[in-house]
Amino acid sequence: MVATVTITDAAGDGLVTRKYAATAGEGWDEIVKRATADVQAALRSTPDLVVGVVQDGAHELWNVTRAALTTIPDVGPYPEAVDRYHLTERLGKVLRIIYADPTERQKEHARWQTLLDTEAGAIDEIEKIVLHAHGTLGTEASADLWEHLVYLRSNKDRMRYVELRKRGLPIGSGATESGCNTLLNLRVKRNAEHWSEEGLRGVLVLRGIHRSERFDSFWKYFTRRYHSKVIKLSIAA
Repeated sequence: MVATVTITDAAGDGLVTRKYAATAGEGWDEIVKRATADVQAALRSTPDLVVGVVQDGAHELWNVTRAALTTIPDVGPYPEAVDRYHLTERLGKVLRIIYADPTERQKEHARWQTLLDTEAGAIDEIEKIVLHAHGTLGTEASADLWEHLVYLRSNKDRMRYVELRKRGLPIGSGATESGCNTLLNLRVKRNAEHWSEEGLRGVLVLRGIHRSERFDSFWKYFTRRYHSKVIKLSIAA
């Protein structure tokens, strides 16, 4: 499990990212607690920061994040967004159902991406197009398209990317996707590696600290609290 907290500039580009990882056995509790503490610290330092959440469409992720943010008094109403890449994947599947001609499909795909970049109500227009197409298809294709239409209807308020950009928030979860790679794949999934649960937990915590560029400050804190007395023994032959 991986989570990130990113401070962005006015354009929504990341300035600093804090990364957290946990084993499946640990669940979300520990990394959510650490992420929440960093959000609180950021708001104490800069109270006018805008908080936003970008994730894929999985219900369990939204439930965990919403519950965590309710524990931070300084967080008011905040925007949510479905990661733009995940939406683009979904729309690609929609277009393959609607358009048999690849050229026509690619043209409409480009038009939809432009709409999402420039129009606040883009997802509403796309929904209308998909709904109209649903009524023109055969039974099997219509059933496949309905699944995607329900997804768009359920999540469209989290697909208003122009508004997010205006508020200086990112529209993609690239920081978290990168965290999955740098915290997990590149460190603990290499050939011939085997981990105990305890060992993996420790490595993921340290890896998260290191990849968050905060190892030096962590080490200063750590060495103040942990000491070991070393006794030198002299043995005469």
